[in-house]
Amino acid sequence: MMDISNSIRSNPYIGTESSAPRTRNKADSGSADCFIESLPEIEPGYMMMSPANLRNIANAVSGIKAAEAVLGFESGKLKKEWEFKTGGEVNSSPCIGPDGTVYVGSNDGKLYAVKGGMKTWELETGGSIQSSPCLGPDGTVYAGSSDGRLYAAKDGKKIWEFQAGKRISSSPCLGPDGTVYFGSDDGKLYAVKDGKKTWDFETGSPVHSSSCLGTDETVYVGSDDGRLYAVNNGTKSWEFETGGMVESSPCIDPDGIVYVGSDSGKLYAVKDGKKIWEYRTGSMVRSSPCIGRDGTVYAGCHDGKLYAIKDGEKIWDFRASHRVSSSPCVSPLGVVYVGSGDGKLYAVKDGVKQWDYQADGEINSSPCFDAGGIVYVGSSDGKLYAVKGPESAISEIALEINNHDAVEEQKPDIEIEDEWICIDGTRLPVKQLGLMA
Repeated sequence: MMDISNSIRSNPYIGTESSAPRTRNKADSGSADCFIESLPEIEPGYMMMSPANLRNIANAVSGIKAAEAVLGFESGKLKKEWEFKTGGEVNSSPCIGPDGTVYVGSNDGKLYAVKGGMKTWELETGGSIQSSPCLGPDGTVYAGSSDGRLYAAKDGKKIWEFQAGKRISSSPCLGPDGTVYFGSDDGKLYAVKDGKKTWDFETGSPVHSSSCLGTDETVYVGSDDGRLYAVNNGTKSWEFETGGMVESSPCIDPDGIVYVGSDSGKLYAVKDGKKIWEYRTGSMVRSSPCIGRDGTVYAGCHDGKLYAIKDGEKIWDFRASHRVSSSPCVSPLGVVYVGSGDGKLYAVKDGVKQWDYQADGEINSSPCFDAGGIVYVGSSDGKLYAVKGPESAISEIALEINNHDAVEEQKPDIEIEDEWICIDGTRLPVKQLGLMA
């Protein structure tokens, strides 16, 4: 991440009641007036503000030239930060620790901890790892393996393991009390704590779907028997029939609506076992849906499309050149990241491609991104990639400001909306930075 504080030059117009020219931002249709400084040309590579006025960054940045000078790159530029090579396909999806360490599994049977492209540690299991790891608050990493075991590891050392009946490709989900929930090819959903089984629930077929947890500790999971299950403390609360295998993993919104895809070709919204809506796609939906800040649901499909659905209606779709079984994730700026069988990692906003990055193999792994906007994803070429797109600079600015010692030891409030960055109530239009289409 760039160090803003090391590239600061004061500007007489910033943070003062000077007679600097001001222009009204006509894009602001809200009730509050928003003004943006019209600044003179600056030398690239210098920040146009003093440390005492970091909170006025919204008034400091005007136009693409200023953005490039502040952010240190040309608009539209894509950069690979690093790659890390494992010994097998990486279909496991990475997760990120608070210190920036990325955890991911590989078909070589190892669970890896990687930071800055360098291996921190590895743990060898008895089978391939297609399960995506999850991270506990104490730094313990949980992952399943095709050897049928769920592993708990910390700093490269195994803490415990639990033996299920068959292989585990379902990704674990961690409850607030430390209970780990996951499915297995033996057809069961397991609840395990400290290596001991708390309960299990038997479905009618293998469980490749990963579970998600509601606020009342109800666990939601799909099964190859075509049903979405709601299970509480080992007892079924309800089930919902989808008409096809459910390898997609469910997600739940704050209203308790559960979203999941099915091999029936449909994306479902379900609450209390009753269908709220369904949307028919062109093929199987094995990608797991994710929910945007405005309630839009994003999911990939084997028809090669990424769909954006709201209240059962399609908002837009984006076509890749191969199936999309990778599960999307969406940034606070509304950029959706997803992989495809064509080997590309896509960044899409409002149905329009912002950029793509070509890996050397298929991308069935699901991407994730960190606070600085770097996107991490695995590929069948055996590599874990770290890729940085232009829009990541917005996150970087917000992160740097939050980390900076602001005046009077008070840090500014940062909020990212769809088209704006709000800093202490002052709004900076994202489009003005020239970073988004």
